[in-house]
Amino acid sequence: MLMREDSHGDLRTRSIRAAFWTSASSFFDFALRMGSIAVTARLIIPEHFGLFMMVTVVTGLIDQIRELGLSSATVQRKSLSHAEASNLFWISVSMGLGLAVLLLSASPLIALYYREPRLICLSASLSINTLLGGLLIQHQALLTRKLRMGSTAAVRLLSSVLSTGLCIWLAALGHGYWALVAREISRTLIVVSGVWLCLPWIPSLPNRNVSVMPFLKFGGNLTITHVILNLCGGLDRFLLGRLFGAAPVATYRQAYQVVTTPNDQLLSPVYQVVYPTLSRLQTEPQRFRRYFGQLLMMVGVVTMPLSLFVAVFSSEVTLFLLGARWVDSAPVVRLLCISTFVKQCAGCSFFVLLSTGRTRAYRNLNLLNQTISLVGVLSGVWWGPIGLAIADVSVTYLMFYPRVYFALRGSPFTVGDYFSTLKRPFITSCVMGAALVILRTLLQDGTASNTVNVLVAGTGAALFAGSAWIIQPGGLAEIKSLFDVFKASARRKVVA
Repeated sequence: MLMREDSHGDLRTRSIRAAFWTSASSFFDFALRMGSIAVTARLIIPEHFGLFMMVTVVTGLIDQIRELGLSSATVQRKSLSHAEASNLFWISVSMGLGLAVLLLSASPLIALYYREPRLICLSASLSINTLLGGLLIQHQALLTRKLRMGSTAAVRLLSSVLSTGLCIWLAALGHGYWALVAREISRTLIVVSGVWLCLPWIPSLPNRNVSVMPFLKFGGNLTITHVILNLCGGLDRFLLGRLFGAAPVATYRQAYQVVTTPNDQLLSPVYQVVYPTLSRLQTEPQRFRRYFGQLLMMVGVVTMPLSLFVAVFSSEVTLFLLGARWVDSAPVVRLLCISTFVKQCAGCSFFVLLSTGRTRAYRNLNLLNQTISLVGVLSGVWWGPIGLAIADVSVTYLMFYPRVYFALRGSPFTVGDYFSTLKRPFITSCVMGAALVILRTLLQDGTASNTVNVLVAGTGAALFAGSAWIIQPGGLAEIKSLFDVFKASARRKVVA
């Protein structure tokens, strides 16, 4: 028996509405995340942040293995029965339990590798998160499949508020890295509870007569890819922790969070809507092309100006967000911003591969990219955080065109479309960046506080970017088009 599916006719309206509500909640979540970073960075010493981050290398890898790509497989599938969803649920639960036991058993080995006995209890505690995660995967995927992003966003916002409050309270009491552990476990527990309440779907017992091999085949390619991504993405902490200890790990990773958190938070609700929507449009080339073009434009508008703003004012932004004890992160922030200027735009092209079921190409392209990244990390880690940041920039620009070309090859959206779409955000960002360099020189000659300088710079960046956008041909028409889209969403009408 097939699970009930929403009608396809109003897909555009529902996807826009889903993005609208999740975007609204994301702004609150973004403010909360940035506030949390600012507060906890002043309450918890870098060494304790580093200890926690060294363990998350392992837990992040385990989370990807536990997922098995089944969440994406559930969303991408054109039809799904109750029995298939139930079998996938029990597979996820079994993987969560097994990997939780594995992490618990491996805790002494993790501590031995880093030569840090405090990691035994820290790693063992985070195994609870692995167990809870197995209960989340299928329900969350079903909500995404139905484009019920408002429910998911509300749950995640509530979990962020409560878990962040708990973390800050424990950090203020002097519990250090245990405050970070409590935040992760409580957040997952609240999300699991909330998602189950939003979707009171009860799985049936496993049915051997119902095959889920197509899901496992689809998810297998994703799992291999995501495991490699996490191995390479966590290799910086893995090697830095071993070679230099906990503090340099925190220096690099906090800089990384300062750079990536704004982009991730602002674009996360968009990405949640894009994958299921593109998956349903895979047989309609013209709608697929138009929808992906809107996604790419949005990614460019968000990431390019924001990256240049933080790059120009890296020292001021680092001091504003993290405090004086994190000044060593400022040069790393500046370098990583050069990378993020194009990284998200290149990465979003992979939605084309995933939404059309080309997971093998997705896997192979990521294997190539991560092989180059591995060489970069192994070359740069000997120079500490700065070396890793330079390696990240080098790999990003070396692989930019190959990632875009092979991801879009054979799709309705051509490479020419890609660069034409990004032309306006690119010009806008460059004009804004040049103006910000002049503004920073003027601000440095004054006596205003760092906070005032950051606020003035942010206001100036918005004005410079807006002006640069409008003076370009078609700029006002583009703004009007975006306004019409949101107005139609609010009135629940279909935009032609």
